[in-house]
Amino acid sequence: PEKVPRLENVGCLLDFLWLAKHALQESYYGWNGFMTVAHANEPKHDMSAFLPLPFIPMPAADPSTLYTALRFAGKRSDDYKHKTCVVTFDLPLFLKAMDIVNGCGGKLPFVVVRLGGFHLLMSFMGAVGMLVGGSGLADLWKEVYVKNRVDAMTGGHAYKRALRAHFLTQAALASLVLEKMQASEQISSVNIEKVRELYSKLDGTGRSFRQALKTECENNRTGGPWQQYFDQVEIMTKFVRAERTGDWRQHLHCVGLKLPHLAAACHLPYAKRAHLYPQEMQKLEAKMTVFEFEKFAESVGGFPFSSPKRLTGESGVT
Repeated sequence: PEKVPRLENVGCLLDFLWLAKHALQESYYGWNGFMTVAHANEPKHDMSAFLPLPFIPMPAADPSTLYTALRFAGKRSDDYKHKTCVVTFDLPLFLKAMDIVNGCGGKLPFVVVRLGGFHLLMSFMGAVGMLVGGSGLADLWKEVYVKNRVDAMTGGHAYKRALRAHFLTQAALASLVLEKMQASEQISSVNIEKVRELYSKLDGTGRSFRQALKTECENNRTGGPWQQYFDQVEIMTKFVRAERTGDWRQHLHCVGLKLPHLAAACHLPYAKRAHLYPQEMQKLEAKMTVFEFEKFAESVGGFPFSSPKRLTGESGVT
């Protein structure tokens, strides 16, 4: 496919295009596979490598263990002539590592601690499952998935299955709205390939869709929670795309969008402490050289959509 235009809202437009394909009842890729095709001509990334490192025979949460790991990472980074070393931890260890870096008296001046996105997204999916509890989402999923797995999915634990279920549920909601828009002649069944080339028209259609979604939810007694759910799944898609494409600023923006939902669902570990993460990461660009920051931002996801492996498995046509 031809390279898509570089627009600031290109990700949102691609999301809307994927949703529109459901309403037009065409053969379509899953969200993952669709994004792989859309980003096929993006600059290729080097393959990530996982290398074994010396084992630290101490409890993982012990401050001495973390300090040893941070010192070792800083030394390895220095060996490669990197001026900044980024180390990723999930929330409990992230907080302790932050305290160590800030309180070690300048012994780790070039070490930056980053919050891992995997468990953050899992926690957010659990928060969404709690906030939409009683809306019928679990009953809907039980029509498709094994009943004894639905509780784990709404809790955010069955990560891969839950994420796909959220995406497909959002697509089903979008199909209902788009069908009504077609019936009222707000949009026409134009050719998808032409729509993809004409992003200005697609942008206008996307805004019409958002207004139609709002109107439809306002006219429905139970529409409010479903509109909120639609917006929450949209945050998930933005976050996953930011991780895959190395969009660092979008990554931080999505973390900020998640925090109110985490607080509303009483997911307090992330709601109370994760707000420190975007505040600290805003300083990262000032700490790094321009070249180093660009390289970091390009590789933050680690597994971009352009990887050939993303065209297999659940990324295929569904």
